[in-house]
Amino acid sequence: MANYYIGFDNGTMGTKIAIYSLDGNLISKSYKEHEIKYPGTLDNQYTYWGFLSY
Repeated sequence: MANYYIGFDNGTMGTKIAIYSLDGNLISKSYKEHEIKYPGTLDNQYTYWGFLSY
């Protein structure tokens, strides 16, 4: 069975994954964009940030 390194980055706009061999060669990579969902509207930012602080 082969051994690999897996890199994973879950960011604000999407998720990236990369697979490398043990000697550092890139085997495969992928990126999937995801939607950001907010609780309600951002018309009143103070209400939004207050919601996050609880």
